[in-house]
Amino acid sequence: MEKNAVEKKEVPGRRLIDLVLSWSIEDVRNENLYKNQVRQIPLKFSSTTEYMNSFTYPLIEETHADLLSSMSTLHLAPRCEISSFKQTKNFKPPKDFFYRVTLKSESRLQKNGGYEPMVGDIIALTNVRPKYKDLDRPNRPFLVAFVQKVKDDKIITILASKPILAEEQENKKRETLYAICLINMTTNIRIWRALNSQLEGKNLDIIGEVLQPKSAQYHLDGEAANECDNPLTFVEIVQKRFKCISKRLTFIMENLYTHLPTSFISLEVVKKMIKALDLLKSLETLLFAVSVTDK
Repeated sequence: MEKNAVEKKEVPGRRLIDLVLSWSIEDVRNENLYKNQVRQIPLKFSSTTEYMNSFTYPLIEETHADLLSSMSTLHLAPRCEISSFKQTKNFKPPKDFFYRVTLKSESRLQKNGGYEPMVGDIIALTNVRPKYKDLDRPNRPFLVAFVQKVKDDKIITILASKPILAEEQENKKRETLYAICLINMTTNIRIWRALNSQLEGKNLDIIGEVLQPKSAQYHLDGEAANECDNPLTFVEIVQKRFKCISKRLTFIMENLYTHLPTSFISLEVVKKMIKALDLLKSLETLLFAVSVTDK
């Protein structure tokens, strides 16, 4: 039991991924699949848990909508040919259908219009360039997978929604199999982890303060009052002001890239925001490293 728990932790956002992989083709086609579970987000929250939970189903619904939207242009979606595949050491039914997939090398001309899988992609495995109805046929049921790892652009590790037929693995003359890109879940997984975690320390404290601003009480005979009796140096004033601004800016930026839908903020912008926050933390470290002598 503990071993399974450890393996699941190796795939960030596993619960969301499992949910997406569990959807049948009928579920994907159903525009109202989560209609009764998505509620209006309130303006006030009684707890941090309530705040986090209020965004869970909207995120699931958005992920479902992205997948449904990709189906309308399925015949135009990029694809690549699969050369071979085999089970990994983590393969363990009924859910851990991990495969190591080798992609067929393509010519430069083919590569320009081909598909290079990325970590976080949801792909469909099929033997044709399908239209909507071709993804679920009697001899080949709906089969999708999550790209967990990519190595040298030719070898990928995937988590499949169901086992790939054994005869396809062993028969050297098996029919051609393709991986077709549907959506990328990187941003959705990042948001999911933020909502279900895993926020710790300062990040969680900031949200708590914003949701319950009256929790910080100041007493005349307490520490806050005593601060007035101890005048600050110039460096201490700068440090205190910087920390205040940095805290607010971090909170605002993290909420923007966590809760804004992917249609409003691209993955590239999110990466730049995260890099900016890292630089801000580095600057804070340098600023607070000023010694007493420097003051």
